[in-house]
Amino acid sequence: MKHKGPPLDQMEPVAQKSIKRFKGLSRRLLMTQENEKRLLVQRLHDELSQTITGVRLILGAIAAEADEKIKQQLVASVALLDVLVETTRNLSMELRPPMLDDLGLLSTLSWYCQHYFAKTGVLVEFVHAGIEGRFPPDVETSAYRIVQQALDNVARHASSNDVVVCVSANRKNLHVEVSDQGKGFDADLVFRLHPSSGLSEMRERAALLNGRLAVNSIVGRGTSIIAELPLNEPSESLSD
Repeated sequence: MKHKGPPLDQMEPVAQKSIKRFKGLSRRLLMTQENEKRLLVQRLHDELSQTITGVRLILGAIAAEADEKIKQQLVASVALLDVLVETTRNLSMELRPPMLDDLGLLSTLSWYCQHYFAKTGVLVEFVHAGIEGRFPPDVETSAYRIVQQALDNVARHASSNDVVVCVSANRKNLHVEVSDQGKGFDADLVFRLHPSSGLSEMRERAALLNGRLAVNSIVGRGTSIIAELPLNEPSESLSD
């Protein structure tokens, strides 16, 4: 049977081009998602939070001239608005902390580990080396998201009271590792049965940067998620 299409010796380069194009499209999709999160956070801050603050000031002024019964109700309303402001702030930080763009990975991860402990009660030991400077925006975004997702999995599934986050960098790679001593799981089974899980999303983020992510887990003995993200690979920003 006569072969149709590109010569056989050209099929591999064609396949490589297709893979490269797919990775580029996936990268752009992540970029779009991150930009949407950034814009939503900005709107929450600039519009919703400022509106709530304005209403709070008006209620406070009314309370200053109201009788005691009305004043108590207004003070209670102001307290509820304060809770709403704090909830909005926490939601914004969960979506995309502005400090990731302004201050970089080290400050963001330091804040997030403290925030995570306050929210979940799970103690985080954050160990770092060589990450005081800035990295490409897509690398910083992916590293942060991997840590965020890994810690979320610990809180939901690991039944562990503590977790270690280790992030270090050399000239070639950014190394990210999140380890707990919780109940563990069958990683291969999770990847097979849940191809769109958080674990798969973390692995995809690493792959789109030409990096790799491994999940080492033993039932009853805990889990380690290890990512290596190249620092010198040409890639499209996930944050621009």
